[in-house]
Amino acid sequence: RDVVTLATSAEWILYLCDDHRLHPDFSKDLAQFITEHPIGQRDVIVPARFCERGGEPIGLNMGWPGYLGRAYCGGHAGIFPRAAIREIPWSLAPWHANWDYFHSRILMERGYTFHYMGGSVLIEDVEPNSEPWL
Repeated sequence: RDVVTLATSAEWILYLCDDHRLHPDFSKDLAQFITEHPIGQRDVIVPARFCERGGEPIGLNMGWPGYLGRAYCGGHAGIFPRAAIREIPWSLAPWHANWDYFHSRILMERGYTFHYMGGSVLIEDVEPNSEPWL
């Protein structure tokens, strides 16, 4: 993620894993959110993540506020200001299976605010033939 960040120049960066896709209304919903809420350089936008099983959407944990006391933004689906990644590169997080949780903790300790999208600004986890991680 740090290398890709260096290869781009946008003020805001959307990280998205290869087994995720943006909901068709993602851009419209994100633009509406940004229009209605003042977003600054110390804000991280956390899209709502879901998968479908049997035609029904199932919400997936994206570090919802207070979720077991472990709020975070997954590095696999989040919108970060470039300034945040410059200040706290992904490689600064401990080498651990939950590295994005630890990266989020560092951001929060440095005063970044996470905005959880709930039912808007959606990302779908489309990994085939797997049970959702809830």
